[in-house]
Amino acid sequence: MAKKQYKVKSPEEKKLEKQQLMDNMFKKMETYTKDPVEMKKLLTFMSNFHQYSSRNKFLINAQFNGAIGVGSFDFFKKKGFSVQKGEKGIKIFVPKNVTWFKRGNETVSLSKATKEEKEKIKQGIIRTQTKTSFGIGNVFDISQTDATEADIPKLFPNRHATYQVENQEQIEKAFVAVSNQMGIPVQNGKESRIELGVAFGGYAQYFDGDTLKEEIVLNPRNSAGENVRVLAHELSHAYLHSAKRIEEQEKKGNPIIYTTEVKELQAEMTAYVVAHHLGVDTEDTSLPYMAEWTRNGQEIEEKYKTLEEVNEAADYLIKNFDEQYDRLTTTRDLEKETLVKENAEIKVFGEEDYINEYRNTVIKQAQNDSFKAESM
Repeated sequence: MAKKQYKVKSPEEKKLEKQQLMDNMFKKMETYTKDPVEMKKLLTFMSNFHQYSSRNKFLINAQFNGAIGVGSFDFFKKKGFSVQKGEKGIKIFVPKNVTWFKRGNETVSLSKATKEEKEKIKQGIIRTQTKTSFGIGNVFDISQTDATEADIPKLFPNRHATYQVENQEQIEKAFVAVSNQMGIPVQNGKESRIELGVAFGGYAQYFDGDTLKEEIVLNPRNSAGENVRVLAHELSHAYLHSAKRIEEQEKKGNPIIYTTEVKELQAEMTAYVVAHHLGVDTEDTSLPYMAEWTRNGQEIEEKYKTLEEVNEAADYLIKNFDEQYDRLTTTRDLEKETLVKENAEIKVFGEEDYINEYRNTVIKQAQNDSFKAESM
């Protein structure tokens, strides 16, 4: 049987393929954004693929429901695994930097430059520019290969961090460290000028003289577990809805004009993705937000933009949380190790000192008794 020949696609065919991919993705997303339960599934999926762009996450999810971890053909080959025969690739957008120059009024790729043009480029006579374009590449899920579930940690060591959910205090400390890193102090409700009332917490921006200040306030009655959920939510607000970011987006011609309801939804969705990464269940608080959003009549393109920003915020918080948690855990383990060592030394030296002291006392007493006997 003759092998099927690969046909190089024209620019028009490539453009059409990209558009079809996006159309199918939006169609699938529309299903998710009309049902809060399906929306939850999408956000859960996003928490496991935080190293991918939002667009590629949605593409992977639309084509391969239940994907665990994906990689290119070469990725699996280098790791010692093979893609099973007959498996169809999952299409994603792959960035590619293209360097070009002007030949008269024509834009030409550097790869098509003549020998003379390359020499002039080298000398700086002809100037070049580099831009990023996107082609289509294929990845495969681990279930499409001969790898097993036991190989997941080896293939995707950063896929999902394992946290002890009962260790809420350590998780809370890591979130506070992330907040401090962002320049936002975390205050107890009793220490802050912000009145919380019965709220679990809040993100506040206010002017102190001419200085705009930010802070996150936690209700002192919260448990450590409640603080974890609240910090994830309020840090999402701080990342997405700060006055600084709104001003930056305005300058870029991308104004943030969301309603308060959509901002709350973004913060809660981000918190859900981050919390799921930690193994913390926030479904009870997150689902009502999602249910309301699925009924709000937003166009799918608007919902896509909303989710893109959720993805951006979740990626940022997960990356920085993991770094802070690792740092705190390493510091704590070193402190424990030092304490155990010091206690062991105290114990050893304590016993030795006690024996020496006892021996010296006996010798001294014997000498005294001898002196008394000779004096009699």
